Amino acid sequence: GGRLAVAAPGAAKAKARPRPQVSGGAAAAAPGAAQAGARAPRPRTQASGGDGAAAPGAAKAKAKAKSRLHEGMDAAVFRPAEGWVHKGATPLGELFIGKVVAGEVTNVLSERVWLNIGAEKDASFWCKGHSFKVGDSLSGLAIDNIDLKKGYVILLPPAANEEKEGA
Repeated sequence: GGRLAVAAPGAAKAKARPRPQVSGGAAAAAPGAAQAGARAPRPRTQASGGDGAAAPGAAKAKAKAKSRLHEGMDAAVFRPAEGWVHKGATPLGELFIGKVVAGEVTNVLSERVWLNIGAEKDASFWCKGHSFKVGDSLSGLAIDNIDLKKGYVILLPPAANEEKEGA
């Protein structure tokens, strides 16, 4: 059968904290479950990976790992209050993979560089050992990927563009 949990002698008994009332869901279907310490299942959202398979703490762990990745590094420019969206610019849906663009560097963080290419959102590329600074003008960069759902435009870095042209 089942295994019984036995508390160590002298161990303090934990008090069950009342949980906030939730309308609908498992908490409403099983009265008294909150008092017994049972937790209602969390609703699955797109933020957990889209397929709902991610563990409840996965998003938090991913954010923590990402912050460690850039620990001790700061972006060259802080995020503007209105965000990184450029109103009245070319919609991302009008861009296409392979299109060659030019733009001005708007931000730099570690090995990632962002450019204003005249689209609704800045495009970016990764480049190890670069010396790009905010305000630098770059041209001849090809669009490598467009994610309309996330609003990302990824460019081939300058070295990759030169290699493609020479091939």
